[in-house]
Amino acid sequence: MTTSIETDQVHSPRPWTALLQDSAVLAPVRLVACDMDGTLLEEDGSVPGPFWVLARALHEKGIKFVPSSGRQLATLQHLFSPASGLSFVAENGAIVEADGEVVFRHTLDQSAVDQLIDRVRELQTEGTDAAVMVCGSDMAYMESTEAHHQAAAMPYYRHFTVVPDVKDVTTDVMKVAVYVGNAAAEMTDELRAVSGDACRTVHSAPHWVDVMNIDTNKGRGLQELMDIQGLNSSEVLAIGDFMNDVELLEVAGVACVVANAHPDLAAHADYVIPANTDHGVLQLLDRLLQVV
Repeated sequence: MTTSIETDQVHSPRPWTALLQDSAVLAPVRLVACDMDGTLLEEDGSVPGPFWVLARALHEKGIKFVPSSGRQLATLQHLFSPASGLSFVAENGAIVEADGEVVFRHTLDQSAVDQLIDRVRELQTEGTDAAVMVCGSDMAYMESTEAHHQAAAMPYYRHFTVVPDVKDVTTDVMKVAVYVGNAAAEMTDELRAVSGDACRTVHSAPHWVDVMNIDTNKGRGLQELMDIQGLNSSEVLAIGDFMNDVELLEVAGVACVVANAHPDLAAHADYVIPANTDHGVLQLLDRLLQVV
């Protein structure tokens, strides 16, 4: 999408009705990159039932559907196991899988990992409800034995284990996820300062802050897939709801946000579609199938 905005003018995406009228912009689309939580998924974290019929129709028309999420790759693979021919952008772009093969990994410097672990431990000592998750490519590791920390991790990390000391984990680290309860928005800047200039720190979910390599984001992961498949931006549709979707939207030729999206994300979108609770993504996919 075009992101240049006049300094004295706030960009506003066009409404859903405009996209219905502008459906010709969907005709070239050959790849749909879609965020999960707050975008496609139901409020309970499940995939809407009608999605599977649409996914099969997309596959038959040669359109790649790409779940793009801060979630673990194993979690996405399990969630979408009934579908065929998917690729995945996982861990906010740190891991990319194309047609069953991991084609891209981006690791985090160990010194930054250790600094984040130390700061989370300090927060815990200060009385903050905090926990740290160290994410490898196949397994995530947590020190906390608190039930609510583990419950908060389960939707995002199908494969995680509790260890006595996450600093003892010997694996390439894709991401550090920090649980800070309702203080995630406020803690993002502090954790950004702790992790340093070599890292990218994003408020990725209501209770979580994610820290990755500075060059890691969903847009970078999407670009890797586009390069592999020889696609240009006009052939890519992206949909998101939260600030870790900014680069995903900027890479795509058609960028959409759901009506329930973070208000600051609108500046990076071309269109607003109905909310996830109104199955806006499903409505958009149905419209796409009508015009391609």
